[in-house]
Amino acid sequence: MFYYDINLYNAARVVFENTLLEDTNNNDLISWLVPNKKAQAYIVANNHGVFVGEIFAIVLEKQFDIKSCSLKDGEFFVPGTKIFNLEGSARMLLSVERSLLNILTILISVATTTKKLVDATKGKFRVLDTRKTIPGLRYLQKYAVKVGGGVNHRFGLYDMVMIKDNHIAVFKGDIVKAVKMAKENFPMHKVEVECDNFEQVKLAVEAGAHIIMLDNMNVEEIKRASEYIKSVNPEIIVEASGNIDEEKIREIAESGAPIDFVSTSKMTMKYDVVDISFVIEG
Repeated sequence: MFYYDINLYNAARVVFENTLLEDTNNNDLISWLVPNKKAQAYIVANNHGVFVGEIFAIVLEKQFDIKSCSLKDGEFFVPGTKIFNLEGSARMLLSVERSLLNILTILISVATTTKKLVDATKGKFRVLDTRKTIPGLRYLQKYAVKVGGGVNHRFGLYDMVMIKDNHIAVFKGDIVKAVKMAKENFPMHKVEVECDNFEQVKLAVEAGAHIIMLDNMNVEEIKRASEYIKSVNPEIIVEASGNIDEEKIREIAESGAPIDFVSTSKMTMKYDVVDISFVIEG
């Protein structure tokens, strides 16, 4: 379970501390006027959603002496659900309010949006995230994608070779050469090629790419290209990307196109916001 994931804990701690510093500059003026007494508070959901944020219960206790409990990551909630309960100094509770709400809103919204997209696939393929993430929040956002049922694509530029449109331009359109160099220099890594049209798809197949991304193609083009790829080499992973939303996912699923993944930044950059509120008991 994530309690033993030191990377997740450190990511959450650093993000929370930086967010709090940004908000208070270590000098929350109004909270100094509040009696320094024990108080209780809770965060309530105003929409339906998928919870993610258990790790912050640990951060709050270890770093700020705030005892708290929350829903479990992946647990579904309805409007009116108390998703987080907190107990600690009234001053500290008021100081962390906005930082905690901001972070949880992002992560819950990512997980909830991911779940919607996953449901739209009807189990025909899986949903991948991208490197389009809020700076400083990549680890946490990608964790939220997993909580929502999605799959993490590469975490950064270092964990696989992805030949995108601008790389192809630098190689003057020679996809075969680019793939050959990648496989020779990085034999332990998968090589993916982003293709905008059917001619590029044929070149990527010829070059022996491990993964082929069908970028910004319509559903008919996705079906044609993916059927061609799988007919030549069923082992090649096919990924559709570009303007992927719930509606397009349903269309791809209904088309019967033999793809393995869709990838989208919808979850991490264009998510549907889930509204939550912080209430402190007087």
